[in-house]
Amino acid sequence: MSKFFVEVGSANFETLLPLAKNGWKGIVVEPVLHLYEQCVEMFSSYDVEVVQAAISDYDGEIDFAVARDDNSWLTGCSHVIADNHLGYKLSDSLDRVGDFDNKIKVRCLTLDNLLKGVNKIDVMKVDTEGHENNIFNAYSFNVKPTLIKVEHKHVDDIILRKKLEANGYLVWTEKEDLYAVN
Repeated sequence: MSKFFVEVGSANFETLLPLAKNGWKGIVVEPVLHLYEQCVEMFSSYDVEVVQAAISDYDGEIDFAVARDDNSWLTGCSHVIADNHLGYKLSDSLDRVGDFDNKIKVRCLTLDNLLKGVNKIDVMKVDTEGHENNIFNAYSFNVKPTLIKVEHKHVDDIILRKKLEANGYLVWTEKEDLYAVN
């Protein structure tokens, strides 16, 4: 049976590309059009579905701040700015003025709806710049990834940790990332 990964908030980074190159199947999610298009091209030779959407706690549309694309770490910092957002909004930071001038609406899905038809996940990576608690608070955990890696620097990681532990995960944190193993 083939291994399966899910990456939510991919930007155009090649984080899980090595898995695809080694025969893993997967789903990559990126809401920003030009980054989504780069992901489509990047994964075109592999059995990976690329989805243009944001993942949230409801299905529909959501307000989104698009980061200035300067081929730096900032490229991957676009994020939800809707009223339901539970985490820190980088676009609200005074030292980021001018970095997030483009505000758009994007399609959003719950993680459960994204994963319809998926019955096994070996690795899940979530990096949504502060929207992680929204995502996991709404997730049923009907499909439990074996390993989850979440950037936690823009959310209350204690809330996230408790949610994952309540669903049977062993959880530990590092400086910017949280790991959960089922």
